Amino acid sequence: MALVALLAAGVVSVVVALSGPAVTLSLQDVSQAYSATWPGFARGFAQGNFATMRKYATPEMVQAVTGAYGCGCGPWPARSPSVRFSLPAEHSYPLSFLAEIPGTYDDGSPLGREVVFTQASSSSPWRVTYMVGFVGTRTYLGPTAVRQPPPMRYHITIVGGQFASFFQRVVNTGVPAANNDWPQTGSVKDEVDRDLQTKEAIEQIGFTQQIAFTPLDHSIAFAYPQGDIMCGVIHSSALVTSPSGKPTVQPADQSEWGTHLAPGSYSTLTKSGTHDYCFTATRSGLTTPISFFGGVYKIVGQPS
Repeated sequence: MALVALLAAGVVSVVVALSGPAVTLSLQDVSQAYSATWPGFARGFAQGNFATMRKYATPEMVQAVTGAYGCGCGPWPARSPSVRFSLPAEHSYPLSFLAEIPGTYDDGSPLGREVVFTQASSSSPWRVTYMVGFVGTRTYLGPTAVRQPPPMRYHITIVGGQFASFFQRVVNTGVPAANNDWPQTGSVKDEVDRDLQTKEAIEQIGFTQQIAFTPLDHSIAFAYPQGDIMCGVIHSSALVTSPSGKPTVQPADQSEWGTHLAPGSYSTLTKSGTHDYCFTATRSGLTTPISFFGGVYKIVGQPS
């Protein structure tokens, strides 16, 4: 029987064993969770309405959106004509599923999105937890399915830490570590170029920056035809100082450091960032970033 027919008949489902009564999470339930969460979040994102986004996303996800806006990345249109889901069999809360959401920019160019939705408990609403976007018509997920992610040759939970170490080393020194050198192409190149351009701009006004990246939480693994997909979040903290001791001034129009920093004179600045990532891991062990999303969402200054 075709998957659509199984779904319509309510045959395809995942039985989740919890400490309380048994719960059955079906693909129809996932579709309903998506319909109740994504349109509101996408509308808030497209409109730059953070109050709306907070109703449908985790605080970290809203931080990543704030950072993306601060990097000069505009909002994505809310239009998404179709969606594919990947859902593993889970046995306790939090529950999660992965949605691959195609769409288009206003000019008609294609935009893909990988989005993880999570429900913390039976009484909690579903929330957008992690999200990245990529240009083009490529799809990663196969047809919507309940499917266990295949075992990998290594614990892919370490990849977030590898990303964090890589970006920290490259941004601070310009050179990656020999044992953690990701190809600087595609989305990796975009991230490195953006961070190095920011550092160069800071140095051009006579200041220095030292940045640290820390891996935070990550999703469970989701199956795709060639292996697993996992998403997560990295935090960045950058200290900006003046070797000469001369303070930096944020003018009243906030033109020097952007809208995250209040006008004033500061001896040091601390920039906080949230950065989402998603990657694929094939059965043969090849790990490839899909994309990154986020940036600096807060700047705090030490008054001079």
